[in-house]
Amino acid sequence: MRRATLLAAAGLLAAGTAAEGQLPGGSITRDTGQSVAPVYEGWYETEDGAIEVSFGYMNRNWQEALDIPVGPGNRISPGPADQGQPTHFVPRRQIGIFTVRVPADLATELTWTLTSQGETFVIPANLDPVY
Repeated sequence: MRRATLLAAAGLLAAGTAAEGQLPGGSITRDTGQSVAPVYEGWYETEDGAIEVSFGYMNRNWQEALDIPVGPGNRISPGPADQGQPTHFVPRRQIGIFTVRVPADLATELTWTLTSQGETFVIPANLDPVY
């Protein structure tokens, strides 16, 4: 019995040492220098039959807010580039920041393109009723 207890204790110590070796060497968070990614959050139908498409974003920085003006690096398409999207992006995840109103018969895909820190994200809005 004593031998089994010693073997179990040795096994736990070995497992703890192996698990400790799996920890990353540095922090996986960054205060500055990270990109902002747009997030499609869903849609809902209004009383007049139009569709409101909801977006948020994830600023991966923990401290740095980014300013991205409307234009090639911050646009909604199809339609005019400026459809109410933010230009100032505070740190971390922001939910339900703005909606884009589209006609119920929109035949093409709605996308938000956002470029920051050298990374470009193009997020499609799925208007499928099942979604």
